[in-house]
Amino acid sequence: MRLCRLIHEICNIFEFLTYDAVQVCVISNLGVCYTSDMTQCNFNSSQQFRHGMFNYDPENGLSFDFKEKLPREFRNLKSHLKDHMETALHHSKVTESVENAKKEEIKVVKNHQVGMRIARICYSLYKEGGWKRSFEVEVLKRIQGGLDMGDINHSQNFPYKFRPFVANEIHNKMRSFLKTRYRQTGFLPPLNIGADKGTSNHRTRQFLTAVTIVPNSNQVFQVVYLGQPVVKDHTGYGVARSIKDRLVNFGVKGEQIEGSSHDGQYFHLSVP
Repeated sequence: MRLCRLIHEICNIFEFLTYDAVQVCVISNLGVCYTSDMTQCNFNSSQQFRHGMFNYDPENGLSFDFKEKLPREFRNLKSHLKDHMETALHHSKVTESVENAKKEEIKVVKNHQVGMRIARICYSLYKEGGWKRSFEVEVLKRIQGGLDMGDINHSQNFPYKFRPFVANEIHNKMRSFLKTRYRQTGFLPPLNIGADKGTSNHRTRQFLTAVTIVPNSNQVFQVVYLGQPVVKDHTGYGVARSIKDRLVNFGVKGEQIEGSSHDGQYFHLSVP
């Protein structure tokens, strides 16, 4: 404190202090020693150091050169701040602030753990094609088993709302895989593209997959889901464009495509 020659230097060293240019004062941060319902203090008040709010006129200067003599107002400010930091009130508030920070950290960790438990149930349902109603049953089983599952996001609506985030993460991982060359061969993953159209509720979608090789896995040949975009142009060119757009979205290059699998309709439309 004795070496400080700038208002902001004081606030940087003592993180619980803030300079408020609007109220023209130094405040011991909200939640520590000062609350908004307290009365603003003046240096003339004998109780000023207890409140944690100290007036300081910026016309007296906010920074000073080392060769420059500090004005009395600035020296008084540092003196009052020092006195305040030595009070029992300040020490108790700092201790309370540290304890609250620890509680908040514990809460964050707890929320993360609970969130991961719920997310794992959802992911298992997505992979197995489980019924959304079974999500509630699985959560209940874990609660009855003594696990902390929190008190929100337990309805059958959560898996539906959470699914797009899981899909986005999986798509990002798939893009990375399809754009990474094999360490064994130096080539990009080879693909056999599968496409088939299907209509439901008067809307035609194109179901796209790709068979590729996954080295060092239990199943060398694996099917990758690429999506099911809506078909807007039912000509051969429009169907081909729909396939190409989806492949480009995953970063697939032409050199990776070794073949494709279709039904007779694709030949009837003369899909390029």
